[in-house]
Amino acid sequence: MEQYEQILSITSKANPIYVPIQVAFNTGMRRGEICGLQWDCVNFDKQTIQVKRNMQQYGKADWKLKTPKARQAIKRL
Repeated sequence: MEQYEQILSITSKANPIYVPIQVAFNTGMRRGEICGLQWDCVNFDKQTIQVKRNMQQYGKADWKLKTPKARQAIKRL
């Protein structure tokens, strides 16, 4: 919890990384899962986030949006 507070204390709410940091700490999602989020994954009425895709890195500058290989990897938070 101390590290979380330290990170937020040096990160302005106007910083584009602020919301992904909040999502990571509050859901336990991985970086690739957060980067793969799109609006169809978010249900504000049910207050859920569904992990349908993740962003994977291939080499230094090659990124691809992928669906999880296993059906069990698709999760609702």
